Amino acid sequence: KVLPQEDYVTGNMRFIPHQNDEESIALISHIAKRYDIETEVIYKDAPCPVVDYHSDAFHLIETVAQEVYPGVGICPYVMTGGTDAKFYRDLSENCLRFAPLYINGQQYGSIHGLNENICQGALTKGVDFYKMMIQRS
Repeated sequence: KVLPQEDYVTGNMRFIPHQNDEESIALISHIAKRYDIETEVIYKDAPCPVVDYHSDAFHLIETVAQEVYPGVGICPYVMTGGTDAKFYRDLSENCLRFAPLYINGQQYGSIHGLNENICQGALTKGVDFYKMMIQRS
């Protein structure tokens, strides 16, 4: 067997509001250094700002969602996935990431994977949600 002289790994980090990107990168670099691994930042983008969940925009989503899906709670959370909302942060104070679709556990597990799917019936309420949002905006 011949072992390679050099190898590399690429990491994709998503930053969280309470820990800035420089601190996160420093932590990873510190751990890598223990194993004599060099780190290099290839591309870095600022994390999206925290959305104001007291804003009129958030309350509009909350109200319409309650009308389309009675009894379903709305709760802000830190989204771990990357979205296109980062491209709109200069256009809006609140880029809200929200999918008004009911999905079951199997469908949730298929997101961005093999056989990604959603029930056809879920789309009707999603359309209703967006129609109401447009009408009230």
